[in-house]
Amino acid sequence: HSGGRQIFPDADGSWQCLPLPPLEGDRKRSERGRPKAPKGRRVKGRGRVAVGNRKGNEKLRPGPPQQQEDMPDRTDDKLDAPPNAEGQLSVRAAAMVHRVPCVGFTIEEGPRLGRIKSEVLEPIIERNAKALQLELGGRNPRAIYKTIGNLGMDESYLFPDGTRVVGERIRERSLEGRRIVICGDTSDASRLLPFSQGADVVVHECTNAFVNGQGSTDSPETERKHAERYGHSTPDVAAEFQRACAAKKLVLTHFSPRFRGDARPDSIRAMYEIEEQARAVASISGEDVVAAWDLMVLPIPPRESRVA
Repeated sequence: HSGGRQIFPDADGSWQCLPLPPLEGDRKRSERGRPKAPKGRRVKGRGRVAVGNRKGNEKLRPGPPQQQEDMPDRTDDKLDAPPNAEGQLSVRAAAMVHRVPCVGFTIEEGPRLGRIKSEVLEPIIERNAKALQLELGGRNPRAIYKTIGNLGMDESYLFPDGTRVVGERIRERSLEGRRIVICGDTSDASRLLPFSQGADVVVHECTNAFVNGQGSTDSPETERKHAERYGHSTPDVAAEFQRACAAKKLVLTHFSPRFRGDARPDSIRAMYEIEEQARAVASISGEDVVAAWDLMVLPIPPRESRVA
């Protein structure tokens, strides 16, 4: 409603609340008493273009795409959120260019604890087996693994024989968390780039494409301009975003209804061609660029790199 708010992070790390555009009911109440638009005349509404019909009533429809310079600067490449705790998730949002207010998301996983070095710990447990069994109330001495596993990297545990183990010495360095970027309706998602570097997966809309010599226009170049006019993307736009953030995988989605997406040979060929158009621009290839389908399941393997 007219009192709604949307939240964006500010450059100093704080959060800003901006008024949401009013819903149609609020808009109508606020515009009572205003002169009605004559037939065919356009009048400006709040964030919309209101078109008068022959009865003088107004219909709402989305206006032209917002441009980056028209959007409030609520994100900054210097914005530094607190690091995620082990295994926790954080979500960041940034405004994207579209015909109506629209945001994209980056979902980031905190680092995952590294493996306990059992080859270091086992000899110590063997030496202290009897004392540990007494300390643990008769349980298996290896139950101490749970206590050791909860140690922070700078915390320690003292065994009965005086051996002290420190977390950083008996555990491998933590594994980096995974990062997923989701770009819905947009012709320009560049505001997400500061949060998207090295993403494991980018899911990017691909509404328009010039496929099999056909499209909404007469060439790939004009197809891209046509898509931008309505706040949407083509395969090369999605691939350019992938290159800019060096993502490991690009998933194309949100296709125009003229791409049926069924099992007919011509539908499958259309999806293959869309993938190939993206691969021609992307910095990745093969199965790392894929046109999504309904109920698609995409495993995202854990990262193998360690936190410094």
